[in-house]
Amino acid sequence: AGYLPLTIEVASLAGMVVGEPTWPAPQPFRVAGLAEEFCVYTGTVKVSLPVTLTEEGGDQSLQVTICYQACSETDCFVPRTVRVSLPVQAAEHVERPRRQ
Repeated sequence: AGYLPLTIEVASLAGMVVGEPTWPAPQPFRVAGLAEEFCVYTGTVKVSLPVTLTEEGGDQSLQVTICYQACSETDCFVPRTVRVSLPVQAAEHVERPRRQ
């Protein structure tokens, strides 16, 4: 309790389906003086997020909110929230079989 796990939230857009993120494997971590063990990510964290455009259209931007709490070996810092805008370029239309 009182600690914030890393989360990623994507604002929904019309004509776009955002799938579940694929996370790297976390590592076990302890902060000196605390009895709890945490699962953490270290260094650069790469997360894959599948996005499917369900309607034809142009380029769009995903509004992404990332919440995290950094910890050192002796302290956990105040949780932070970062909001970023990620460009998504529309690709050529992919032919799919028509439903009958």
